[in-house]
Amino acid sequence: MNIWTEQVVERHLPLLQAWAGRADGAVTPNDLPAPAEELAAWVRRRGAEPGSLDCLALVYDTPVGLAGLRRSAGREREAELYLLLCERGYNPLRTATYVCLRMLDRAFLELGLERVTMRVNREFSWLLEPLERMGFSPAGEGDGPVRLAVEKKAFLDRKYLF
Repeated sequence: MNIWTEQVVERHLPLLQAWAGRADGAVTPNDLPAPAEELAAWVRRRGAEPGSLDCLALVYDTPVGLAGLRRSAGREREAELYLLLCERGYNPLRTATYVCLRMLDRAFLELGLERVTMRVNREFSWLLEPLERMGFSPAGEGDGPVRLAVEKKAFLDRKYLF
């Protein structure tokens, strides 16, 4: 599969700037600023945060979105996964599934995490089935986004189903 992730660095700023400047505002993490100088500072700051990881999602060498892991204070072995597909014209289900697999590999095998959580907006419910096959299970209820969590063992036991 020609879908993978690459850590965000300053050379990616023009691409991030183009995504951040879109009118719909739905293509970037909440804390990704649009002004170029603030965006450069964000990339430097995020790269220096221990335990956090922001990556470009690539399909056939074409950047199509962002994915990342954010650790919460007081939870050293846990992070929240975010995924934002910014480019149209690619199979969103396949792309999202394989980017999530790559990020979970990084979380559990490279960063040594034990648990990853994720919030999925209800309009993206088509992603829930592949996430469940990866080992994610419900982690809360409510009217907002669906909250999911996966433990390291559950993911490692299932990742070869893909």
